[in-house]
Amino acid sequence: MAISALLYSSKENSEMLNQTRIAPIGITNKLTNRSAIARDNRKYKMIVNCSMLAIEIRVIPCHVLQYAQEGVLTLYTQARYKNKNPPHLHRDHVFPNFDFYRKDKYKNISQTTWGSGNEKQGYTYAVGAFGWLYGMYGIKSELLLPYKAAAADVLALASIEVDISNIPPGQCASYKLQGKPLLIKHRTANEIEIEGRTAISALKDPQTPEQRTLNQEWLVVIGICTHLGCVLVPNSGDWVGGFYCPCHGCHNDNVGRIRKGPAPTNLE
Repeated sequence: MAISALLYSSKENSEMLNQTRIAPIGITNKLTNRSAIARDNRKYKMIVNCSMLAIEIRVIPCHVLQYAQEGVLTLYTQARYKNKNPPHLHRDHVFPNFDFYRKDKYKNISQTTWGSGNEKQGYTYAVGAFGWLYGMYGIKSELLLPYKAAAADVLALASIEVDISNIPPGQCASYKLQGKPLLIKHRTANEIEIEGRTAISALKDPQTPEQRTLNQEWLVVIGICTHLGCVLVPNSGDWVGGFYCPCHGCHNDNVGRIRKGPAPTNLE
């Protein structure tokens, strides 16, 4: 490394500076023990050498710089390494090149890319749209469904208790369950026998009486036609003890199976 220290003064003091010598006091003390001091033929130059450093101090008259003022001391330093493979200084670092990662249309960094398009915008929009859909579905599951669900007092009406001892054989009582008519029919022995002889192949929605009831004497159904939701009339129609829809002519037997009309399935 070479360091040059320049002392400037006024033009009038140049004669005095020409007769001045720089003493090495205080310089060798800061270097290693291997330091050596050498002087060349010039009066105003002093060089201090060591294994890695070369420090050079010169005294130059001020008239070389016209803008220098009287009595001003200026110090100039320059660093250089003596070895063949000097380490890089910060000003020697190579600026990284990211052209490998840039698209061809963006490699010219001196040209603005304002308003330029992206060839994969469709993919970005598609991913964003599906992300929004997934998020909305999660919101619906966590917030919307509980918000729109039935209140606790409504859910409490999902089960009711009735006294069926007051229903005589052959009669049907109607109750309200969650806003729908609940029909409870006390079947007679004749009605049980008639429907027991009915062939399954003759039914639109095949079900046996055992599948429709827990107890052969009692039938519990929702009194709404499975066609368009009309309210049924009990103990009416072409079948004994059956249910009839006066709106569209659907006939159900006394276990709630559809026997005639446009209704697709049996009563619930």
